[in-house]
Amino acid sequence: MGQWAAGVVFEDWDGLRDRVASGVPGGSRIVAAVDAIAAACPPGPLSGQDLVHGNFNLANTIATPGRLWVVDVEALGAGPRAYDLAEALLVGAGHGHVTESAAARLWTYAAGLDRREFAVCAGSVGLTMTESFLRHGRAGQAAGAVPGMVRALEQALALASA
Repeated sequence: MGQWAAGVVFEDWDGLRDRVASGVPGGSRIVAAVDAIAAACPPGPLSGQDLVHGNFNLANTIATPGRLWVVDVEALGAGPRAYDLAEALLVGAGHGHVTESAAARLWTYAAGLDRREFAVCAGSVGLTMTESFLRHGRAGQAAGAVPGMVRALEQALALASA
């Protein structure tokens, strides 16, 4: 996950910037936010010491009394836990799946992680999530998600710059 995140943000792996900017309404705002993260954060490897889900968000959980089940683990592997946190925050911000109090708690947790690593992961998630709207034929739905995602990316940048 860490190698992917750094490659997407610093080297534009998979050419996501062009596809997002040209194919998604508001996509250029996502690309600009990711470019700002890339400019502010020194390039370099991200940690690979944590077990990472790789697509962690509310849609990939099942809550039962007293237990939370995590599903859809095909991307499970080594990486920075910041990746899963960035995914949860950006998906929540883009789709409105997170309350203000829950988001505040997650952002507080993000502040305790490696902030550069978190911002780079957020940039990677922002590009891949936005491109997924295109890949799944839902580019029109992206317009509603972009403003929240941009705010989350800007907040990740501010955290890394603090």
